[in-house]
Amino acid sequence: PEIFKIIAQKVEPAEMMRTFNMGVGMIVIAPKENADFVLSNTDGYVIGEVVKGRGVQLV
Repeated sequence: PEIFKIIAQKVEPAEMMRTFNMGVGMIVIAPKENADFVLSNTDGYVIGEVVKGRGVQLV
């Protein structure tokens, strides 16, 4: 939300993350073929994909 942009002008990024819990929030995992449907019915965005045998990779 716009309010966080205003607050961020006076507050350090690390403090913003700690104080306001500015993580990703809720995550929906859906089949790739349903991605367009999910995205068109939410204000979500793609953050990655699940790939067999690759472990966890933070980006």
